[in-house]
This record gives sequence, C-alpha cells and structure tokens, in this order.
Amino acid sequence: MFGNIGRLAPVEPVPSDDMFCAFLSKADLDPGSDSFDLTFEMVPVQWMIPAIVAPTISINSPAPNSPALIYHIRGADASMVVTMLGVKNTDYVAEGSWYLLKLGRGKTGKVYGDLYDPDIDMSGKAPPNG
Repeated sequence: MFGNIGRLAPVEPVPSDDMFCAFLSKADLDPGSDSFDLTFEMVPVQWMIPAIVAPTISINSPAPNSPALIYHIRGADASMVVTMLGVKNTDYVAEGSWYLLKLGRGKTGKVYGDLYDPDIDMSGKAPPNG
C-alpha cells in the first residue's frame, strides 16, 4: 500500500524546494539574553502532504517512518524567532506546534542552525563532526 505513497512523494531527507513541516519539540527562552534555543523535528512537505495530510488513497495502517531531520537553533534573537514563526510574541512560541518552514542553504538568513539526520548523525556511524 505504501508503495503508492512512495511514488507520490520523494523521501529525500532534504527536498529540492527546502520546504518542511516542522514540529517544535523544544523551545527554551533565555530571558537574560532574550534569545531562544529551538529544536524542530522536520519532515519534507513533499512527504507529509500525500502521506498524512491529504492522501489520495485510503490506508488503514500507520504511515511508514518519515524521512525526518532535526533542526537545532542555538541563541537566536527572540524577536527574529517571533518574526520567523509568524507569531505575536514570545508567549506564542509553543512546544508541540507545527510550522511550515523553508530553509535556506548556508548561513544566509538572520536565524540559522544545524540540520541533523538522526539516522546518520546520531547513530555513531558518522565520522566525527559529521
């Protein structure tokens, strides 16, 4: 059954359009420096839409593991985070929320972080600093 989803949505960890559905799993505000440390669990939009949001076929079993990535932002200015997420203020930066994010490559934006593939980077199989 999920072969159909595989044909509909590529499972490359970083899609060509750099668009992700991002689940905010950790948001720590440091009031002293007015900065955030954020951790997102990210899934390419190209996978999420046909597999979860709007499947074109009926499936009566759980979806397969998604090609998830972890995006970690350290010490980001709180006002930039509020702007990036499109929320009113820091009180609305809520763990457990979903966001649609487009990532640029390199350190080109005002908010940037590290992108990890947990299957590679955290398995102990990657080279040091990999």
